[in-house]
Formats: sequence, C-alpha cells, structure tokens
Amino acid sequence: GSYVLKASVDICGLGLGNDNGVPRPPRFTSSRSSLPALDGLHFSSLTQAEDVFVGGVQKHVTPDATYAGETSVFLAAETLEPLSDVVISLQRSAKISGTVAVETGSVPSALMYAEPASGNPSMGRPISSIGSSGQFAISGLLPSDYILRLDSGSLVVKSITWSGREYADQAFDLRQGQDVNGVTVTLAKGGRIEGSVIDDKKQAALTCIVVYFPVDRSRWQHFGVVSPRLGRVLPNSVGRYRLPSVPEGDYYIAAIAVEDGSAGTWQAPSFLSGLAGLATRVHVEWGKTTTQDLQQVFVK
Repeated sequence: GSYVLKASVDICGLGLGNDNGVPRPPRFTSSRSSLPALDGLHFSSLTQAEDVFVGGVQKHVTPDATYAGETSVFLAAETLEPLSDVVISLQRSAKISGTVAVETGSVPSALMYAEPASGNPSMGRPISSIGSSGQFAISGLLPSDYILRLDSGSLVVKSITWSGREYADQAFDLRQGQDVNGVTVTLAKGGRIEGSVIDDKKQAALTCIVVYFPVDRSRWQHFGVVSPRLGRVLPNSVGRYRLPSVPEGDYYIAAIAVEDGSAGTWQAPSFLSGLAGLATRVHVEWGKTTTQDLQQVFVK
C-alpha cells in the first residue's frame, strides 16, 4: 500500500547544548488545547522543548526554528524487501507573530491558534498566549497553509491584516518556511442568534441539533480545524437554543432531527448544500442578538 513518512518536531529536531557544549536530548511535553470536542474527538498536540543552560541557569525552552518534511512511499504486496533509499527533504519551520487589538476595551487574556487550513489534526494546533501588550508569536509551524484563530468568549476576530491584505478568512502560505511578522489582529464583540425550536406537533423539539453555517459556500471547507462561522449546538430542556458569538454576516441555520443518520455528516459541504434549501437565512451584526425561531427538519 501507499504510506506517508513524516519527519517533524515531535520525532526529530535540532539539538541545543549546555554551556559545556554537551548536547542534551529533547524533552517532549504533551498539552491538550481548549479545542472543543467535535463529534466525540479530542485534539492534543506535541511540542518540542529542551532544557538548556543560559548563563548557568537551566531553562525550559522551545526552539524558534525546527525542520520538517514528508515523502510518499509505496510497498508492493508481492515483496517484503525493505526500502533503504528513501530520502525526506527537510524544510525550515516558520513563525507567525504580531499584535492583537480590541475595538472597545482591553486586550483579553487568551490564546492564539495557528490551524492548518486543511484541518489535518496530525499537524497539531500550535498556540501562543497573548501578552499584556497584545503581542503573540507562534513558532515551529510546518510547511503548510495556516489560519489564525482566537478563543476569547464573546470577542471574535474581525480583521487580520498583513502587508495590506486581509486574512480573517484566508490562510497564510508558509509552505516555503518563511516567517510572517507584523500581523495585526483586531477583535470585536460578535453577534448572536437565539430562539426556540419546535417539532411538527408544535411542541418543543428536544431531540435535534441546531446547525449554523455561512451563506458563502467558499467558507464551507479549508477553514482549519474549527470555524467561527460553522458549528452546532443543542437546545435546552425547554427547546431554547443560543449560538456562540459569530462574526457579522449572513448565515443559514437549521434544526436537524437527530433520528436522521445523515446528521452525523453535518460538516460535509455536500450535506450543507442540501441543508441550505431547508434552512433559514439570518443576518448577524456585530454586537447584536438576533432572535430566530426554528421548526425541526428532516434531511433526506
């Protein structure tokens, strides 16, 4: 069969030495991010850190620059001969750094994430804390396209600018291993949608999921691991629902009966395309709450 061999920061790296020039083996620590569960899945990431001596003081640090790469190989079924000439070309990892600002209020204590645009969980979800002055730096990014995400309650990303371009819903191309510095991230209070859900008997619908997704079909894929514009919630015990803060824009929203087995594929663009014809279209504005009652639907 076909296989992909990867050399990345969780299995190899550049060694750092102590003051005596003696190299120390890397120490790996596993950290679970605050990424919410998606259909029962939990994501965790491995980061490389090493104990080094600086001025006689031992410090636990993460190298700014590492190298990674991958290659594809094929093993034929009729032979068990080992492959001995496989070469993996390594590329320098990249860094994204910049400053976070808020339209109204102070910069929150939050985490900035760099998500692979493909949503591939094996690439991890590198993070950086936001300093008191709003500065952040995410290093060790593998060659790929990355989208910046931030987890901060009611505040959502309104704008991400770099070199005169907008990246709030666009990925940074880091496939050449080049650093991206001087990014400006602007946060604002997102809008909300809330309301009631009823079934075909006009009773509170309790066995359904409320799915929301953007009207713009280009945002149905390549959005990273978690999109602020696409998600689902459950109604409460009296059939009321409330969506988390979302960026301003036009959305489809629908309550899907959980008896429908297709509800398990709710993130697939093909499923969303069919659901759009049954969904309700809602416009959301920054900092405002929109009320929208729904009737449960069954997707064929």
